[in-house]
Amino acid sequence: MPFSFEIEKLLPLEVLVRQSYVNDKEKFIVFSPKYKDGHLEELDKRAKLVDDCINPKSLTVRMKNNTGSQVKLFDRTLAFLDKVERYVEMAETNVPLTKKDLGITPLREECHSHNAAFVTEGLKTIKKLLAPHLAILEPLGYTKEIQAEGESLTTTIGSNKIEYNKLLNERMKLVVDNIDLFESLWDFLNDILKTGKTIYKKDPVKIKEYTQSEILKRLEHIVSDDNDETGGTTTDTKK
Repeated sequence: MPFSFEIEKLLPLEVLVRQSYVNDKEKFIVFSPKYKDGHLEELDKRAKLVDDCINPKSLTVRMKNNTGSQVKLFDRTLAFLDKVERYVEMAETNVPLTKKDLGITPLREECHSHNAAFVTEGLKTIKKLLAPHLAILEPLGYTKEIQAEGESLTTTIGSNKIEYNKLLNERMKLVVDNIDLFESLWDFLNDILKTGKTIYKKDPVKIKEYTQSEILKRLEHIVSDDNDETGGTTTDTKK
């Protein structure tokens, strides 16, 4: 790959570079007539080819549906953990386990972080720790149906994770099979960056708009601000 950053950042980077380029188009044309007619259209064409490759509609819908299902599963897991915690509290000294023993708090945290691997293992641990005490917990309301719900969550979250990884692999194969499209877009963007840095060499503010490292920093801030506003977290990293 001709660039050092994650391939998922190529299109977001293109959006920021394009914004600056459109705003400064006249200065680019003064610098070189190569930036005249059709140059911006060619950039858009290459960006669309990459977008169509990395985000084919059918695959995007499947990934979105998988992520939506996983989010609902984590919400159900949080509700299940609330029940487990309360039933153990109700058992008092008859069940010598605390929420700390069961790992309830870190499990809740990882549900919010959408960490499927951690959550499935945590649910398995809870089942194992509660198994010797079912004779006490079941009369209190920890029914076989609720226990079955815990097992179902464990299985389904795990299978969803496997399916999501398959979809990621499918997307990566599309990237590998069409690597020339990514290289072509990057070559085009890199040309704009180099010219932009030349034009604004003596402008310490504007030159940042054409400096790769500075653009990547802006992308990180944009993602961070989006998460702060929505209360969300990145879902892909831990699935």
